[in-house]
Amino acid sequence: MSGGVPERLNGTASKAVRVARPSRVRILPPPPMLKFTFNIVESKLKERRDMNRKAFTIIELLIVVLVIGILAGIGMPQLADSMEKAKGGDAKLGLNQIYRAELEYGANRMGLYTDSIDDLSEVTLTNRYWTFSINATPSNIFTAIATRSSGSRRGQTITLDNLGNLSGNWEFLD
Repeated sequence: MSGGVPERLNGTASKAVRVARPSRVRILPPPPMLKFTFNIVESKLKERRDMNRKAFTIIELLIVVLVIGILAGIGMPQLADSMEKAKGGDAKLGLNQIYRAELEYGANRMGLYTDSIDDLSEVTLTNRYWTFSINATPSNIFTAIATRSSGSRRGQTITLDNLGNLSGNWEFLD
């Protein structure tokens, strides 16, 4: 080079080495439609990530259902026994009504008792779980009987005599 002007290369002159310049690559922004598509895809991926964080897995749900099932299995027998005891309370209440009405009946009739519930005044019995009867074979004593009429404990009895003693073969008799 002489004077800032490059020499022309002819076949006889020495060959000059040309250094390659790095090409300038200019990154253009994506076209508007492509940018919109990328935003949609990106937002969908973000929603999926958020949804995956908030949701329960099948395993977690199955474990919860299993634990609830085990607790229900443990609690159901106690619930059934509590319900049966409550039904026994109904029988005891009915026997107490019969007992008081029989004492009043016997006081008005010189110690003689009846063997019919219909003869007793102001006795309202619910025969939903128990059937009630009175046994007054000798007329000076009586026994009121409540017999379980339904369920797995059908036929079990509670008896109350004229002295106020409670007995029977009912499973939950205290």
